Amino acid sequence: KKRRVVEPLVDSMEAVAARDFRPGLAPQRIRDALCDSTLWPSVAALVKGFEDRHVPAERGQGADRRQEVVTLGALRDGVHCDADAPYVAQHRLFDQIPELRDGLGAAFLDLAPRDAVAAIWAGPGGTATPAHYDPVDNVVGQFCGSKRWRLWRPSSGEPTGTPDYDVVVAPGDALFVPRGWWHRVDSLPCAGGAVSVSLWFDGESGELPAFSNR
Repeated sequence: KKRRVVEPLVDSMEAVAARDFRPGLAPQRIRDALCDSTLWPSVAALVKGFEDRHVPAERGQGADRRQEVVTLGALRDGVHCDADAPYVAQHRLFDQIPELRDGLGAAFLDLAPRDAVAAIWAGPGGTATPAHYDPVDNVVGQFCGSKRWRLWRPSSGEPTGTPDYDVVVAPGDALFVPRGWWHRVDSLPCAGGAVSVSLWFDGESGELPAFSNR
């Protein structure tokens, strides 16, 4: 059954300042969340100096989706390729390369508990994460590129109607997504690729929610 695409976008979510953010039961857009972060202007800027490091990635979409291990250099080059370009989804890159963690900034990290797990999403514009929900709270910071989020209240099945919120998160801002809220995420077209970072609130187990990204 196909989802009815809601067009045009109606941005129905107000923003709260990072200093006023408190986790709650509803999504919140957080402005100036990355005020002291390194806003990597592109995937190339993110991976500079680490191009030979290997990371897990996805290629393809739907039934053709497959897992591979690629270099960060290949990730950089794939930004300018076709739909078969690699996409790094929910990888703990900042554990693998601790030098990059300083780029997240204290203001962003302070939005989540100290034991939150940081995971990165990086690749070309035009990718999409199908509708799903997560079992833990999540703050997502947008470092480069923009992403459109459509969110629905918790329900027993995949939603098909108009989303409760339809919002674009631009570089420098973040989005709080409470556990149980359905969401579809579309990376908007961008020349340098898109980079976002999730802070998963349940860091005790070290496990991350698993689902198909594209």
